[in-house]
Amino acid sequence: MTDIDFDALNRELEESAARRKITEEQPLPFEEFFPSIYVKIVQSRMEKAAQVKDIDYYFDLDSKGLTLFIRRLIRRANKFLFLKNFDNQRKFNSLVLDSNQLLFNHIIKMEKLLEQNRQTIQSLQAKIKKLEEQK
Repeated sequence: MTDIDFDALNRELEESAARRKITEEQPLPFEEFFPSIYVKIVQSRMEKAAQVKDIDYYFDLDSKGLTLFIRRLIRRANKFLFLKNFDNQRKFNSLVLDSNQLLFNHIIKMEKLLEQNRQTIQSLQAKIKKLEEQK
């Protein structure tokens, strides 16, 4: 039977580990972490929303009596003129809502990924602690 020198093997392994440069992985930069497709979609939707965001679709009438009554009649008669503004406001609201929903869904995915990473880190720390205790 061959005698094994465990002390010599351990020394060789420790020297080999010392020669290796162990580096930790750096976190991904924001551009890689947040996929560029989301940035492009959100940017295009926000540009569309900026085009129609300053719509003043209603104002108070500043008169009393018969003048107010006539102005209200004119406003009701010209209601069709305001419908375009209302449609633009609905478009703006939907674009902002879609952008927010896209960001929300992405945040939910990132939170799930973060939780998985935390669990992985905890399990690795437990393994490291167990290995250190065995030494």
